[in-house]
Amino acid sequence: MTRVGTVVGTVIGAMLLTLIAPAGAERSPIPPRPNITDIAGDANGIHYSDVATPVQIPEADIIEAWFTNDHKTITAHWHVSAAPEMGDSVQLVMDGNPDPNDDATEVQRVSSKSRCLFFSVVFRTVGTVPDKPYTAFIDGCLYGELGGPWFMGKPTVTQLGDGTAIVSGTFSRTLSPALKTKRVITGIRARSWNADWLNEQSRPMIRTLDAAPPGRDYKVR
Repeated sequence: MTRVGTVVGTVIGAMLLTLIAPAGAERSPIPPRPNITDIAGDANGIHYSDVATPVQIPEADIIEAWFTNDHKTITAHWHVSAAPEMGDSVQLVMDGNPDPNDDATEVQRVSSKSRCLFFSVVFRTVGTVPDKPYTAFIDGCLYGELGGPWFMGKPTVTQLGDGTAIVSGTFSRTLSPALKTKRVITGIRARSWNADWLNEQSRPMIRTLDAAPPGRDYKVR
């Protein structure tokens, strides 16, 4: 074989190896530096909860959380130990931009009032309304804690090979001026709640199931 033939054969061989690379070489959907990281296996209902019940709840167990955005939408992502579904009574929350008018202590900060921006996906008990998973967003500093354009879309759940899952909720950037390009979301927290915590029939009656410490700021691109 000529030198040219050897070179061509080497190049083609390298191309074929690239094309048949194993699936494990695919890029991870989890960014190398997520906005929030938390210890796995600590969703036990102790954080800010009404009743300290040491029960492991993998669907509410946050491992990482982060934001992504394009020119029209912003998406909140939660990496959890197991995929939640209707009947699990789990609400995943990311909030940010501390409310300058809120002087509550950190232990008291269990509502969206302590942060202006509130991103959430909800999996309620079967038989509740609405009867399917949904997303919710509010800018509490712009519209008040319970006012404004609650957006109820459909979350996505991506099952990963290790048994964990990524839950994502996508929101229009027109919902708040705080989501404009170059704005920065600060004081970001990730938590999971009992989605039926107001329901007297809910057992156990715990609001916060898991709470991660505040993480890295996010600059909207």
